Amino acid sequence: MSYDVLAEFYDRFNSEIDYKKWAQDISLYLQSKEIEKNAKILDIACGTGKMTIELAKMGYSLTGVDLSEEMLSVAQNAMAEISLYPTLVCQDMTCLDLAQSYDAALCCLDSVNYIRGKDSLDGFFARAAEHIRTGGYLFFDVNTEYKFKNIYGNNSYIYDEKDVYCVWQNFYVPRRRMCDFDLTFFIKNPDGSYRRSFETQREYVYTDAELTELLEKNGFEVVILSAKHDFELGEGVRVSDSDERHYFVARRV
Repeated sequence: MSYDVLAEFYDRFNSEIDYKKWAQDISLYLQSKEIEKNAKILDIACGTGKMTIELAKMGYSLTGVDLSEEMLSVAQNAMAEISLYPTLVCQDMTCLDLAQSYDAALCCLDSVNYIRGKDSLDGFFARAAEHIRTGGYLFFDVNTEYKFKNIYGNNSYIYDEKDVYCVWQNFYVPRRRMCDFDLTFFIKNPDGSYRRSFETQREYVYTDAELTELLEKNGFEVVILSAKHDFELGEGVRVSDSDERHYFVARRV
């Protein structure tokens, strides 16, 4: 998946996400498990580093991994502006190889949906398990099948800002359990003209049962499955068939 153009505008297109609250919820849960704020955390598919930054501000030792050099460049610039310098690594999330273990790992904003096929998903959980110490935790979220069918579908969206106009067209294929997102950007140049660019993203549908099965196969126990990152409510299952996103917390056993 290319983020050559999207990296520049990614945070604006996701401006509604409260990274600070999300990071606080993760931190509170970790502290409830006696994992303190100097713990080592791996942010997988860290993108522009918004979550990496919030957790680093709290005192955690962060390593961010992403396949996109463009996204990591945005992250590095944002971190330098506030004098934070977590380790950033350009690497495929399904082939993690960092030669160290962490107290916790996270993979936010449906990055798991980008993994193609159950074999690759199995490989990702295996590599994640290799990098999380026994008793540590993996946090991730996925877009649900309900969202692909009823929200994404074959709908289109428009983002219209002063320096960029973006047409976002969805193509959901239930038989193949995948959804393509075709993005057309019209980016304003300094002279007032526009340049056109294209990108395509693709996500895959995974059920809670499939995810749980592969997690257990790779040495994880699902302790929270929720429609929100309300981890302070404690362990258990809090989901319904009409949720758009599901949040997993899995313990490395």
